[in-house]
Amino acid sequence: MPRACTSRAHGAPPHTPNTRVRPPKHPYLEERVGAPHVCSAKLSNVPAVVACAAAAVAAEVPPLIPAELTEEAYDARLEAIFGPFLPLQRSLL
Repeated sequence: MPRACTSRAHGAPPHTPNTRVRPPKHPYLEERVGAPHVCSAKLSNVPAVVACAAAAVAAEVPPLIPAELTEEAYDARLEAIFGPFLPLQRSLL
């Protein structure tokens, strides 16, 4: 792998910081579940991160398992994917 100084010597542009906008780590949760269970902030925006942490500590939020992540939904996905390959008398559990 060439080093930066070697790349520059061969005409590569200088390295610039990565300023692209990254998607959230869990876009499903951010879009489908949302507040108060999910709070997103750029790590470079310290006040927003502190606000998310303070809101999480102050909130009394009941536990939540999205319907798509329940055991029944998981079993249904397995059945939909692998059902045609299983014998007629089948039980996943």
